[in-house]
Amino acid sequence: MNRHGPHAAPIQAPAPAAGRWSVSGRARVLASTLAAALLMAGLLFQPAASWAQGGRPPPSRPSPEAPAPAPVTGKVDVELMVVHGTDAHSRIDASLKPIMQHLRYMPHTGYTLLSRDDHDISEGGHHDFPVEGGRRVDVKLISVDGRQAKIRVEFYQGKVKKMETVLAIHRNKAFVIVGPKHDGGELILAITPRY
Repeated sequence: MNRHGPHAAPIQAPAPAAGRWSVSGRARVLASTLAAALLMAGLLFQPAASWAQGGRPPPSRPSPEAPAPAPVTGKVDVELMVVHGTDAHSRIDASLKPIMQHLRYMPHTGYTLLSRDDHDISEGGHHDFPVEGGRRVDVKLISVDGRQAKIRVEFYQGKVKKMETVLAIHRNKAFVIVGPKHDGGELILAITPRY
């Protein structure tokens, strides 16, 4: 049913007239379409302004994968600081300044340096560091590159291995491990590979 009534004729679109578009009309449409396409192509493929003005081409973007750091040859000086963290006092040893950024997040009020030892270790080599209370830490240098050293750390109480872990420690930065209870507090180990 038509909305204008039951007897009204349906509305139809007029039929296109033959030859409605003249040759010049078709040429104008074609020319404007071509001009728009060329404008878009010019915008999409336009070089950077500095390059277009005779400068160097823009730098290429780096690839998503950065090249692996070059391996380091020779020995790495591995330092082990053994610190006693306690709540029995609030003194902080001045020699602990290099690792204070780590200690400030520890739960103790006082920190005392018990020992500081360093040793040159070759890749694949290891060294035993003595630790307070008849303990020792065996440090093995697994690998090293320009960015970090991969180190295996084993903590012993006498001859019994209490802990083993592998760490990737940034070059010349300390990594801190909270150790066992000791003298009313805890032992804290700071390992730093220097190279």
